[in-house]
Amino acid sequence: MEKEEQVRVGEEYVESFRGSVKEIVVNATMYDGKGDEVSGDKLKEKEANENNE
Repeated sequence: MEKEEQVRVGEEYVESFRGSVKEIVVNATMYDGKGDEVSGDKLKEKEANENNE
């Protein structure tokens, strides 16, 4: 029974960690060596949607 609990807690942790990393990556603004923004499309879409509200 304890092993099953450890597995369940481990799976919850991994799921939470992946969600956090995904949020960081999606919301990150990235720049190239020239200082130009090269953020991902999802961030640009999110910002466009927020500006239209």
